[in-house]
Amino acid sequence: ILITEKTGRVFYHFENPLYTEHISFYTSILFALKVFGTYVKLLLFPYPLRFYYGSAMFSTQVSLFDFELILGLVFLLGASYYCYKSKSKIALFGLLFFLISIAPVTNFVQIVAGVVGDRLCLTASIGFTMLITSMIFSFYKTIPKQITTLSFAQKPLIYLSGILLVFLFYTWNRNTAWDSEFSLYEHDAQYSEKSSGINNLLGNKYFEMITSGDKKYPQQVLINKILKHYALAIQDDSAMYSAYNNTGVIYFSYLHQPDLALTYFIKAIRFKLDYPQAYENIGNYYDKKKNLFQAFKNYRIATLENPQQYKSYTALITML
Repeated sequence: ILITEKTGRVFYHFENPLYTEHISFYTSILFALKVFGTYVKLLLFPYPLRFYYGSAMFSTQVSLFDFELILGLVFLLGASYYCYKSKSKIALFGLLFFLISIAPVTNFVQIVAGVVGDRLCLTASIGFTMLITSMIFSFYKTIPKQITTLSFAQKPLIYLSGILLVFLFYTWNRNTAWDSEFSLYEHDAQYSEKSSGINNLLGNKYFEMITSGDKKYPQQVLINKILKHYALAIQDDSAMYSAYNNTGVIYFSYLHQPDLALTYFIKAIRFKLDYPQAYENIGNYYDKKKNLFQAFKNYRIATLENPQQYKSYTALITML
C-alpha cells in the first residue's frame, strides 16, 4: 500500500494557511500568483533566503497590489513579449519549461507544506536560466562561440559582473549557514521572527542544549532564548502543543514555578489530547504537590497513550 505524505502525517496552520482556511476560487488564484511572484523574486534577487517560509509569510488576505503578485505578472508579460518579438525558440522553450515546472508548487492545484521552498524551484530554475541567458545573448551582434573569464570584462557582461560578485559573496556566506541544523536555524530566525515553524525548531534546539547540559550558552541565557522562541512559535500558531509543553518544563524544572508550568501543560493537552509527555509532566506537578491520586491518574494516562513512557512507569512503581 502506498502511503502518501497527506495520509502519513497531520498538517498544521503554520505550514500553510490553506490547510485550515477555506478561500474562494478567486482568492486561490491571487494566492497562487503571489507564490509565483515570490519564486520570481527569489530567482532574480535571492535575499534573504530561508530554509522555511510557511503561513507567517503568506496570508490568505492577498491584494491585487501585493508586490510579489505584481512582480510575477510583470515578469510573465515581459518575458512573453520578449519571446514574441525576438522569435527566439530557446527563450520560448526556457519560459515554457519554467512555467510548467513551477506551476505544481504554486499551491493552486495542490497545497504545499511551507507554501514556498527554495528547493522546489530547482528544476524550474533551469528554464529560468535559459530565458535570462537568451536575453543576455540578444545584446551581442554575434553570439560568442565560448564564454571565458575575459568575457565578463567586456560588454554586455561587464554590467553584470558587479551583481555576480555580490551573488558569489552571498552564496558563500549562505553556505556557511548550512554548516549544521543549529547554525541554519539560528541564522534564519532573524529573518523569520513570525514563523512558528522556524521558532519552534530553534526553541527545540535550545531545549535540547539545556537538558543535555550543553555549555555553549549560560543556563539563564538559554532559558531566555527558549522562552522567547517558543512564545513566538505560539504567537504564529496557537496549536503548537510541544511549545506549550516544553515551556512548562522550563518553568517547572528550571524556574521553579510549578503552578505556571501546569497552565502550559494543560494548554498542550488542549491541542493534543493524546500527548503522553504532557500527562507525565502533569503527574510530576501533582507528585510535587503530594496529590498522589491526581499524580497516579496522569502517570497512568501517559502509559496508556504511550506504552514506552518509561519515566511514568518508574514514577508509578515508586508511588506504589
